[in-house]
Amino acid sequence: MAASAIDGRGGERTAHFVAIEALAKELGRPVEEVRQVYETHYERLKADASVGQYLVLLATRRARDEFRRRIRPVRLHRQGAVA
Repeated sequence: MAASAIDGRGGERTAHFVAIEALAKELGRPVEEVRQVYETHYERLKADASVGQYLVLLATRRARDEFRRRIRPVRLHRQGAVA
């Protein structure tokens, strides 16, 4: 397995994986798929970052936004509701 940009140590690594797992659950997507998208955004952000404190938050937001652009939300209608 190739080295990953998110393979940090201790708390940093944990923060990445917690964010990825939470996002996968929120979006109903496989963890591996979310990890790949997250990592792509993290690498892009890290390349330009002067302070890395918010990279996990920003990478999570960008990955979420990308998934939302890819998949139009399905609108659920309540039974008996008039459209």
